[in-house]
Amino acid sequence: LPIWWLQARKRVTKVRRKSFDSLCLLLSRQLWLERNNRIFRNGVRLPNLLVGAILEQASLWSKAGLLDSVLLFNG
Repeated sequence: LPIWWLQARKRVTKVRRKSFDSLCLLLSRQLWLERNNRIFRNGVRLPNLLVGAILEQASLWSKAGLLDSVLLFNG
């Protein structure tokens, strides 16, 4: 992941790099939390529910100024 992330962020404009980094962190964190939920709590979320949770967190991060929603919805 670190190699991919470093290469991918070079293709993102400097103005959007902070949001790109935040988006990568958000996705990694949410996937890690889901992994822990499955392993330690035997919980399983359907993929569409996981996507919904990720979008909900993205909205919160955007409201907190950590993520530019334009990056999410307008490429």
